Amino acid sequence: MPFVEGETLRQRLDREGRLPLDRALAIARDVTEALAYAHAQGVVHRDVKPENVFCYQERALVADFGIAKVMDRPEPETLTRVGTMVGTAAYVSPEQAGGDPVDGRSDLYSLGCMLFEMIAGRPPFQAANAYALIARHLVETAPSLERDDLPASLADLVARLLAKDPADRPPSAVALLDELKSQGGRPTVRVPRPPKGLAVLPLVNLSADPENEYFSDGLTEDLITKLHNGLGLEVTPRSAVFGLSTRT
Repeated sequence: MPFVEGETLRQRLDREGRLPLDRALAIARDVTEALAYAHAQGVVHRDVKPENVFCYQERALVADFGIAKVMDRPEPETLTRVGTMVGTAAYVSPEQAGGDPVDGRSDLYSLGCMLFEMIAGRPPFQAANAYALIARHLVETAPSLERDDLPASLADLVARLLAKDPADRPPSAVALLDELKSQGGRPTVRVPRPPKGLAVLPLVNLSADPENEYFSDGLTEDLITKLHNGLGLEVTPRSAVFGLSTRT
């Protein structure tokens, strides 16, 4: 695996709480693209959650396929048995929580939990312990999203992602991606960049002829002008540089 600089979505949510809608949608689209590819290979992730999403520059990357399952292949007995749940309680689908067979729509439920949290600043279900949390995923209808800038179409999409019956969710990650794209374009993300600039130190005339002094002054000003106009650099003028010089 390549090394990725950045932070997890969990770290961002812990710091910022709910996210701007355009940023939440951009992350959801990236995660959906990753799931669409995995599902096309017959793989269900089974642990989609903010801790497994890395925010790298302007993109979101999905990691940790440690408990992924190949669809239509028996589960290794060393990992789980019928009736045993794997996954994370806060984001687990009802069918996965019940130890039933899962397909890509289980990942879409987990993504719905994550999208709900990005929009609301909290997951759809909370409880004192994992058992109570799993029970809520199994039997309770997810609460409605409430936010002043939330379009009704997006609230409806999240509600369908959190449907108890997989048949009531979007049929695939590809179909979900089309719906997410219709919610708006990718936001312009401003990635901090180091300022491009330099200081031109005053040039010193070391010749024996004082009449050549104007050459050093002229060269300094010419360098500043050409660097600024030609390369677009922010150049500190010689008047702002004290106690330093270069010899020519």
